[in-house]
Amino acid sequence: MNPSSDPRALAHQHAQGAHSEHHPPHGAHGAHGGAQRAHGGHHHHGAHGGPPHAAGPNPNFAQDNSRLLMSIPRTVNGLRCMDVLREMEEQLLLLSGGRDRRGGAILTFPQSPRRERAKPEDYRRLLEYLLGVPCEDVRELGFTVVIDMRGNSSWSTVKPILKVLQDYFGSAIHTAHIIKPDTFWQKQRTNLGSQKYKFETNLTSLEALSKFIDPSQLTSDLDGSLSYDHGIWIEMRCALEDYLWQSSDL
Repeated sequence: MNPSSDPRALAHQHAQGAHSEHHPPHGAHGAHGGAQRAHGGHHHHGAHGGPPHAAGPNPNFAQDNSRLLMSIPRTVNGLRCMDVLREMEEQLLLLSGGRDRRGGAILTFPQSPRRERAKPEDYRRLLEYLLGVPCEDVRELGFTVVIDMRGNSSWSTVKPILKVLQDYFGSAIHTAHIIKPDTFWQKQRTNLGSQKYKFETNLTSLEALSKFIDPSQLTSDLDGSLSYDHGIWIEMRCALEDYLWQSSDL
């Protein structure tokens, strides 16, 4: 195999600069936690007040995602990429490298038929892992969550996501943007408004989402231009962690 195409070789090369680019290791749960009202959206204030993403060859992938890939695993005993590989391959949740207008990292729950059979524990494990990936200064800004309800998603599949965010990671989330389907009922809107969350919730259209996130920071399924290949992200991240863990044993 050509070393330049071997993920482990690439991870080795990238890891050489990782210690100088990032803060010292921190705990896997180290993420910490308003936004303006979206035009045409429905915005609630909290207490703190799909299709596969195969973009093809992407020459900017390493540059766009280096901050995520190069974050050093913070504890040997914490979750690793391989521990949540099954859940990540389901594409229930993505950490694409995009940033909102505050500079906060974007977590996306893309529209997917797999959401119907996802369990709260799947979301909890994925969030526990992915919230620990960015460096500390990014985590302290709080994460922006985008939940895509278009397509065949129902309110019953979104409520478990919000509950897991509230119960386990409320202080780490800044805002949850929920992209509503065209047939979103007033009753569902009322149900969202009646809930009290530690983070802000914003029921919005895809067009109004640009009020908070520039399209250049969104993937193509959200009408954005950010290049992201989920398979490459998983492969590179797992290879990097494997290298770093083996190095820690030397």
